Amino acid sequence: MVLRRKSTTVAEKLKGLDDKNIEYQVITGATHIRILELKNLCEQWRPDILVAHGFPEHLLGRRAGLLAKVPHLIQVEHNSRERYTPWKLYQTRKLSKYTDRVVAVSQGVAKTLSNQGLQSPIQVISNGIDTTRFGGDNLSPISARPQDLIMVGRYAKSKDHVTLIEAMHKLKKQGVIPHLTLVGTGRERYKKEVMQLVQQYALEDQIKFIDYSNEVDKLLLNHKIFVMSSRFEGLNLAVIEAMASGCLIIGSEASRGRRANKSRKRRISFSYWRC
Repeated sequence: MVLRRKSTTVAEKLKGLDDKNIEYQVITGATHIRILELKNLCEQWRPDILVAHGFPEHLLGRRAGLLAKVPHLIQVEHNSRERYTPWKLYQTRKLSKYTDRVVAVSQGVAKTLSNQGLQSPIQVISNGIDTTRFGGDNLSPISARPQDLIMVGRYAKSKDHVTLIEAMHKLKKQGVIPHLTLVGTGRERYKKEVMQLVQQYALEDQIKFIDYSNEVDKLLLNHKIFVMSSRFEGLNLAVIEAMASGCLIIGSEASRGRRANKSRKRRISFSYWRC
């Protein structure tokens, strides 16, 4: 496994890989340096298959795999609205000539990929989790859970924590006072913006911030409602884990585009009231 060092590459994550005896390398640097580091690792490890996971990592990974003459290249795509500039779209089309398979995690993602004019076959392998990690058959009823709302996700504009905080503010003005747990790391600038908004609306007593946690399964089992306010993601792994934990789910109508995103605040607020 090769990881690109980001703010979310915390020691706890790496320790989890160590505990499972998974060999990994963390790389950094500018784009051309990362490609060179990946190429060198491929030549050292000599893999039969390189799985390039996520955007834009699948571009860098496959370019490095080509340079290292890895026999088989696989691209994995998670989102239906990645930021493909004309240059990146050109790259992915060119790389598709040398890619054995493109894996989409949903039919919606597969449809988006098919519109890119790729030459490699596209296969849907739906997101899945080990449900036994999240309570299994012994789930406590919603009424018995001590905590209200939880969202698990990195701090990025696409996750749209801001809309969720504004929904909390609207609920407070209506006399509805839920408590929210936010779990995740990410862009510090965006996280600071979210925390400032919490202070502006005087929601400090209602909102708890937790950085990276390796006990998300336990947190989910103690919460009634899971919120995913992402602009682009409809059914990601975090939502599936929350469903397996028996949480009620509130999500945005991400697949309906810009108009749905603009009206999402009102839906999130009143969905909680109905629940």
